[in-house]
Amino acid sequence: MRTLLSSLRLGLLMTVLVAPLCALAQEQWRFDDVERIVAFSDVHGDYAAMVATLQSAGVVDEDLRWSGDRTHLVIVGDILDRGPDSRAAMDLLMRLETQSQQVGGEVHVLIGNHEVMNIVGDMRYVHAGEFASFAADESAEERDRWYVAWQTKRSNSSAGPAASRAQFDKAFPAGYFAHRRAFAPDGKYGKWLLEKPMIVVIDGNAFVHGGLSPSVAEGGLQGVNIDLVGDIGLYAQQMQLLIDKGLLLPTDENRNHLDIINAATRDVRQKPTVAAAIADVRRLDEELFSYQSPHWYRGHTYCSEMVEGDRIDAALEKIQASRVIVGHTPTPTREIVQRLDGRVIEIDTGMNHAYYKGSGHALIIEDGVISVMNENGKAADLPVPSERRV
Repeated sequence: MRTLLSSLRLGLLMTVLVAPLCALAQEQWRFDDVERIVAFSDVHGDYAAMVATLQSAGVVDEDLRWSGDRTHLVIVGDILDRGPDSRAAMDLLMRLETQSQQVGGEVHVLIGNHEVMNIVGDMRYVHAGEFASFAADESAEERDRWYVAWQTKRSNSSAGPAASRAQFDKAFPAGYFAHRRAFAPDGKYGKWLLEKPMIVVIDGNAFVHGGLSPSVAEGGLQGVNIDLVGDIGLYAQQMQLLIDKGLLLPTDENRNHLDIINAATRDVRQKPTVAAAIADVRRLDEELFSYQSPHWYRGHTYCSEMVEGDRIDAALEKIQASRVIVGHTPTPTREIVQRLDGRVIEIDTGMNHAYYKGSGHALIIEDGVISVMNENGKAADLPVPSERRV
């Protein structure tokens, strides 16, 4: 009986503590009566295009200081990968966060699929220039230590020491391990990103990287911004524990984690903390890379009204929004477009010039009026209708 009463008291205490926290969190995801909103997405390491877009939209000056007054700037995910200057982009956005708040503005950085990939160790799309930007933060001792671990546990080459080291240095260039540390849950960029939401709603406009998948209609903002983002952090923490215990290496590709863990733990009994970490990584692996997650979802851009109409209506009703603004999928014409009677606006215009052959575009909502501005200062009245065949 005493145990039952203790459990009830604990449950009541958790309710008392968690409810205000959730209410406080909601205030960070929902904003009303905002005079001006500027949004763009999918920087993908093209710092120059991002700066040009910020300046064209009037939110930074020539010295790259905040000039947007009370504007709310929304970056709809995927700052990272494919381009060389992601670190510079993040550092600028970190500064603008502080500067904007000093004058009543806001900078909302949302988590996209490439942010998740970097946090959990999926390095397939990291540009060589991104690694190079971290090279000064990495010691020779650190590289030597991981080379020994890789050679002992992962290398299947019969080549001599010189060839083996050359193979290692090519696969994991200077800056690789400092990059991994920086995106760990306690690293500068990993910690910063894990404090960000996946969805914000500003004056009835929902901003999300991929889309409002059916999971949003079920769990709402809390289900995504607390539960799902929390799971990303938990996965990264447990993965780091397995690296610390030697079951994984930072050189292991994320998509091979489960196979490596299963092979290493077959018929071997693990300590409770390690067993719990393995169970969490196994459980969360599919969830974090599911195309039904808001940071991966493409239904709004590829599905017809007949298929997607009810889904999007249910999600919008759940989070009390009237339209959704998404990135993730470059528009065919590399312009900002709209579809589903304006309920969906697509703003991924292929900002990374070299990779996507597009340019930066900002969606601007000022006193409820929608317009578009490209990185060269050319304005348009409204997003054009999407021409993508679905």
